[in-house]
Amino acid sequence: MQVDAWLQKVFAGQSVPTYEVNQLTLDLLTQLKQSNEHQDKYSQLIVHDMQLKANEYRVEGVVLLLFREYCLIMLRHSVVRDKGIMSLSCSVCPAVLLCMLVL
Repeated sequence: MQVDAWLQKVFAGQSVPTYEVNQLTLDLLTQLKQSNEHQDKYSQLIVHDMQLKANEYRVEGVVLLLFREYCLIMLRHSVVRDKGIMSLSCSVCPAVLLCMLVL
Protein backbone atom coordinates (compact mmCIF):
# COMPACT_ATOMS: atom_id res chain seq x y z
CA MET A 1 0.00 0.00 0.00
CA GLN A 2 1.25 3.52 -0.80
CA VAL A 3 0.02 4.89 2.50
CA ASP A 4 1.95 2.28 4.49
CA ALA A 5 5.17 3.00 2.57
CA TRP A 6 4.69 6.73 3.08
CA LEU A 7 4.05 6.28 6.81
CA GLN A 8 7.22 4.17 7.10
CA LYS A 9 9.14 6.97 5.43
CA VAL A 10 7.56 9.65 7.63
CA PHE A 11 8.29 7.81 10.87
CA ALA A 12 11.81 6.92 9.66
CA GLY A 13 12.68 3.84 11.65
CA GLN A 14 10.16 4.36 14.44
CA SER A 15 7.13 2.16 14.64
CA VAL A 16 4.09 3.52 12.83
CA PRO A 17 1.22 4.09 15.25
CA THR A 18 -1.68 1.75 14.80
CA TYR A 19 -4.75 3.07 13.10
CA GLU A 20 -8.07 1.66 12.07
CA VAL A 21 -7.92 0.55 8.46
CA ASN A 22 -11.12 1.58 6.74
CA GLN A 23 -12.00 3.62 3.70
CA LEU A 24 -12.29 6.91 5.59
CA THR A 25 -8.87 6.67 7.30
CA LEU A 26 -7.24 5.48 4.07
CA ASP A 27 -8.79 8.39 2.16
CA LEU A 28 -7.66 10.88 4.82
CA LEU A 29 -4.15 9.43 4.98
CA THR A 30 -3.94 9.48 1.18
CA GLN A 31 -4.93 13.15 1.15
CA LEU A 32 -2.40 13.87 3.90
CA LYS A 33 0.29 12.00 1.95
CA GLN A 34 -0.42 13.97 -1.22
CA SER A 35 -0.47 17.27 0.65
CA ASN A 36 2.78 16.41 2.41
CA GLU A 37 4.49 15.44 -0.85
CA HIS A 38 3.28 18.63 -2.51
CA GLN A 39 4.62 20.71 0.40
CA ASP A 40 7.95 18.85 0.26
CA LYS A 41 8.33 19.73 -3.44
CA TYR A 42 7.40 23.35 -2.73
CA SER A 43 9.94 23.50 0.11
CA GLN A 44 12.63 22.09 -2.15
CA LEU A 45 11.87 24.80 -4.72
CA ILE A 46 12.13 27.48 -2.03
CA VAL A 47 15.47 26.10 -0.80
CA HIS A 48 16.79 25.93 -4.36
CA ASP A 49 15.68 29.52 -5.01
CA MET A 50 17.39 30.69 -1.81
CA GLN A 51 20.60 28.92 -2.82
CA LEU A 52 20.49 30.66 -6.21
CA LYS A 53 19.93 34.02 -4.52
CA ALA A 54 22.79 33.40 -2.10
CA ASN A 55 25.09 32.68 -5.04
CA GLU A 56 23.90 35.83 -6.81
CA TYR A 57 24.60 37.89 -3.66
CA ARG A 58 28.10 36.37 -3.41
CA VAL A 59 28.81 37.34 -7.01
CA GLU A 60 27.45 40.84 -6.43
CA GLY A 61 29.71 41.12 -3.39
CA VAL A 62 32.75 40.21 -5.47
CA VAL A 63 31.74 42.72 -8.15
CA LEU A 64 31.35 45.44 -5.53
CA LEU A 65 34.76 44.62 -4.04
CA LEU A 66 36.35 44.82 -7.48
CA PHE A 67 34.53 48.10 -8.14
CA ARG A 68 35.80 49.45 -4.83
CA GLU A 69 39.37 48.48 -5.72
CA TYR A 70 38.99 50.11 -9.12
CA CYS A 71 37.72 53.31 -7.47
CA LEU A 72 40.62 53.36 -5.01
CA ILE A 73 43.14 52.86 -7.82
CA MET A 74 41.55 55.65 -9.86
CA LEU A 75 41.51 57.90 -6.82
CA ARG A 76 45.20 57.22 -6.08
CA HIS A 77 46.04 57.87 -9.70
CA SER A 78 44.17 61.18 -9.60
CA VAL A 79 45.93 62.25 -6.38
CA VAL A 80 49.36 61.38 -7.77
CA ARG A 81 48.66 63.09 -11.08
CA ASP A 82 47.57 66.24 -9.29
CA LYS A 83 50.86 66.23 -7.29
CA GLY A 84 49.25 65.32 -4.00
CA ILE A 85 46.40 67.76 -4.22
CA MET A 86 43.15 65.92 -4.62
CA SER A 87 40.97 67.68 -7.12
CA LEU A 88 37.39 66.70 -7.81
CA SER A 89 37.66 68.00 -11.34
CA CYS A 90 36.42 66.28 -14.45
CA SER A 91 39.59 64.17 -14.44
CA VAL A 92 38.13 62.03 -11.62
CA CYS A 93 35.65 59.59 -13.07
CA PRO A 94 32.07 59.66 -11.74
CA ALA A 95 32.52 56.10 -10.46
CA VAL A 96 35.26 57.31 -8.11
CA LEU A 97 33.06 60.12 -6.83
CA LEU A 98 30.24 57.65 -6.23
CA CYS A 99 32.64 55.32 -4.47
CA MET A 100 33.81 58.13 -2.19
CA LEU A 101 30.22 58.90 -1.23
CA VAL A 102 29.26 55.27 -0.60
CA LEU A 103 32.39 53.99 1.10
